[in-house]
Amino acid sequence: MSPELHPIRALIDRGDVLLRIKHEFQAADPDYDRRRAALWARLTPLADQVDKLQEQGHAVDCSQQHRLEAQWLLNYTADWPRAETTLGDLETSLANHDQPPLAQDPGGSWGPCCSEPYRKLEPTVGALQDPTLGKGAALQPLAFMAKFQDMDWLVANLQRLQVSDIRQTRRNNRDELGSLQDSLAQLFFKSAIAAALNAHPELQFSVTPQMTDRLWAYFVANQDADTGFWGPTYIFDGQPVRVQDLSFTFHIAHFRKGNIANLARLVDTTLRIKDLRYPAGWKPDDKRQYSDHNNYDLVTLLGYGWKQAPALQPRIAAEIQAMVDWCMTQSLDGDRFRNPDGSPLDAFYDAVCFLRQIGFFYSSASRYWTTADPIPVPPGTPTPYALCRKLKAGYQSMNPTGPDAATVFAVLDDAIAHTAPSA
Repeated sequence: MSPELHPIRALIDRGDVLLRIKHEFQAADPDYDRRRAALWARLTPLADQVDKLQEQGHAVDCSQQHRLEAQWLLNYTADWPRAETTLGDLETSLANHDQPPLAQDPGGSWGPCCSEPYRKLEPTVGALQDPTLGKGAALQPLAFMAKFQDMDWLVANLQRLQVSDIRQTRRNNRDELGSLQDSLAQLFFKSAIAAALNAHPELQFSVTPQMTDRLWAYFVANQDADTGFWGPTYIFDGQPVRVQDLSFTFHIAHFRKGNIANLARLVDTTLRIKDLRYPAGWKPDDKRQYSDHNNYDLVTLLGYGWKQAPALQPRIAAEIQAMVDWCMTQSLDGDRFRNPDGSPLDAFYDAVCFLRQIGFFYSSASRYWTTADPIPVPPGTPTPYALCRKLKAGYQSMNPTGPDAATVFAVLDDAIAHTAPSA
């Protein structure tokens, strides 16, 4: 384990963590609650407007970037002037209901409507996986990413972000750390991105084997040996407390395709945190047990450790069947999915990826958890063929673009081809 970190000494619920985070922000700014509530009241109707426009098929990608950055500022910082500026940018952008596709900004990122450097990386990593990359406007160098090729700087920056001292910095590093780890894992380990970088030298960015080895060494050093999980550390009342994080753990394990240590302990921990709130556990909030986003993470993680935890396999299978039942009765809504936690397009992506991962549409290697064929579903559930055709029509009506849209269409087209009735 890295010397900057501490072991996970106890499994902690998100509610407890949030209370302690709030306490630290209040210590940093006695007016924290009032300022934050006022800005949230301003953001909420704007976010609702973005969601409604997306449901109606309008392209508002720039507004979505402003909206997500505003949410980050209110959830993870006490930088009120910057939050006000970002909300103003969001309001201005919403005057245009049909915005042009996102293009590279002067620094080379596909986050032209983001101001925070780390928030520019995620959409850029997504764009690098777009099969249409380079077929439109000429590509610009990824200048904003140049420093990521200095591994001494990169690893030191990641280690710095591991610990949040909110009382001193007025900033919770968790979102930045998790986003960077996810984006860097894709950038360094995904073959599709390596191919794109090789095919487009004008981007002026390359990843060497030495760089991938160094990043993986960082991840290995930061895995908790007792739980198998990764997670951030907070300074609460002057004392370090490390928190298990399902999102961190899923993304690191996923980009190594499960080739990580402590899988049996990871599976055991994953089952033990069922009743805790995400990202410390499964539950998206106090009232709901499931969400398609979390369920996708869970079935993927449990699949990586399936063979290493034979005694837990019956419970794993029962838990996944419960997720299937929930998806078909609570998430599925005609030709789309419900998602109280994000945009309608996010809901589609999360649910379709979950269904693909469990092998719902057709038997595949990912159906590790059951020998039943077809998978049992609640009464009234459409057949896989009827469902994937209906979902594709619903998704097309929303005019989605970008790499997530390409993934959803690819999954649904593949499902239609595999499930089509014989002539």
